[in-house]
Amino acid sequence: STLNSMRFSPSLVFLLLLLPVLQAGEHYDYFLTGAANDVSSRTESGFALIGGGRDIEEPFRWMIRKSGGGDLVVIRAAGAAGYNDFIFKLGGVDSVETLVIKTPEGARDPFVLDKIRKAEALFIAGGDQWNYVRLWRGGPVGSAIQDLIDRGVPVGGTSAGLAILAEFYFSAEHDTVK
Repeated sequence: STLNSMRFSPSLVFLLLLLPVLQAGEHYDYFLTGAANDVSSRTESGFALIGGGRDIEEPFRWMIRKSGGGDLVVIRAAGAAGYNDFIFKLGGVDSVETLVIKTPEGARDPFVLDKIRKAEALFIAGGDQWNYVRLWRGGPVGSAIQDLIDRGVPVGGTSAGLAILAEFYFSAEHDTVK
């Protein structure tokens, strides 16, 4: 066949394999582990409220079951795809996608909002909760998260990701209570 007779450079093959996995930019980074196509599954509502510290498998297994095997999206304001392999290796999920939303522009980006709205489960990583308040609360990301909750999608968070889910929260703007 024509494909068998074509020669690809190793660097071209690497780039072609990497393209669907990572989309990086000034305003957000995107990491994908698993299937690139969007699936839609029946979800069950619930909250995985994790206090922080080391990652424990059971809350993630619970979220995967509640997701109906769909796409689990992790959002954060800094870092990388640290949860992708951990969650994906637990099995039963179509994909794990991480969005590192770094700027207010990233928090309004249609790609970012579409990924959040299509999630069958959402997990908010730990970090600096002031970044989450500053970038997400009262804006499109906050609305997208509320839409998931209203739709009956499981949502979880650890440390700052847990704190930002509450109706009342400590913003950490000044790292102290005044």
